[in-house]
Amino acid sequence: MSKLVIVDGHAIIHRAYHSIPPLTSNGQPVNALYGFYSMLLTAINTLNPKYLIVCLDSPGPNFRNHEFLGYRAKRKPADRELVSQLPLLESTLLEAKITTFSMAGFEADDLIATVSLQALKKIKKTKSGNKKLVDEVVIITGDKDLMQLVDQQVSLFVPVRGLSETKIFDSLSVKEKLGVLPSQVIDLKALMGDMSYNYPGVAGIGPKVAIDLLSEYKNLEN
Repeated sequence: MSKLVIVDGHAIIHRAYHSIPPLTSNGQPVNALYGFYSMLLTAINTLNPKYLIVCLDSPGPNFRNHEFLGYRAKRKPADRELVSQLPLLESTLLEAKITTFSMAGFEADDLIATVSLQALKKIKKTKSGNKKLVDEVVIITGDKDLMQLVDQQVSLFVPVRGLSETKIFDSLSVKEKLGVLPSQVIDLKALMGDMSYNYPGVAGIGPKVAIDLLSEYKNLEN
């Protein structure tokens, strides 16, 4: 079975920065880099992928900022010590010959979703007949929003305590964590909003009511 692992690059390096004590090399902070590659090597040993891609956010606004001017408006700027390590992440991935994807106007999440869907559809021709290029996709991330992608062929590999403890999220795990199925995550967010991104939900509806409504009505339209 061929497996594609997609790494949510900036989500993991952010978590690494807050999980690893300060480290420097010639005055340059490197704790986030150290944590990122520690996590990456652990995941490779655990998951044994045939293919590996790291998706990265691009600097500057994306299409969400044009659709909703308040998107992420209340989020504090990242620490300078972390920001100084982001260019090093890209350059070291290049030196390691690890494929990276980024695109102006889009977030890593958008690329992860697109690559996941496209990879599972690709077919390769072999002597014994046509075969799927990828049978399974595993996404390494700390972002719960990506739980909407989980299905029989897509799972999440998530650090749940620092970087040392991880968990694989399948559809059942998502339901246990969020109270809804992966296919209902978008509607859950639409109902209850998300303060971390500064977008509102429906007035008076919090997580519990949103979960109860989706349990009864299945989707936002209903």
